[in-house]
Amino acid sequence: YAGKRRAGQLFLPVHGDTPQETAKSYSEVISALCDGTPRIDIGCFSAGGGKYSDAGPDDPGHIAGVPHGQAHLYAQMASPYVVVSDMPKPPDVRVTMSPVLIKTTATMFLFCLGENKRNALENIIREQSPIECPSALIHKIEGEGFLFTDMKVEN
Repeated sequence: YAGKRRAGQLFLPVHGDTPQETAKSYSEVISALCDGTPRIDIGCFSAGGGKYSDAGPDDPGHIAGVPHGQAHLYAQMASPYVVVSDMPKPPDVRVTMSPVLIKTTATMFLFCLGENKRNALENIIREQSPIECPSALIHKIEGEGFLFTDMKVEN
C-alpha cells in the first residue's frame, strides 16, 4: 500500500501488501521480542494538539497516531498494532500502536510542548476519557507516567 510521507517522518519497513498484513506482522514481531506478552518498557510520546488544519477542528490530544473518537481501537485487545483510517492528516490509513499496547508502558514520558497544544494539556490534566483524548492514556498505564510541558499550569 502506498502512503504519503512527510519530510522527517520515520516509517518502519512495510511487512506486507496491506496495512492489515503490516499490523499483523508488527504484532507478531513485538510478541516474539517480549516472550509472547507485548509490552513497552520505556515509552517516549508526544501529545498531539492544536488544529488539524488552519480551518479544521481541534485535535484534543492524540498519541502515537491513535486518533480520538475511535472507541473500537480500545476493544482490539489481541492486537498490539492496529490499522487506523480516515485520519485528518495524510496518510489517511496508518499502522500504529494500539491503546492496549500503550497501556502496558512501564515508564512513560509524555511531552506536551507548545502553546498550540494547550487544549491537549488541559484534557490530559482533567483526565478526559482516552477515547476523546488518547494522550490521557498516561493515567491508565501499568507503570509510572511523567508529563513534560513548557506551558504554565494552574494548580
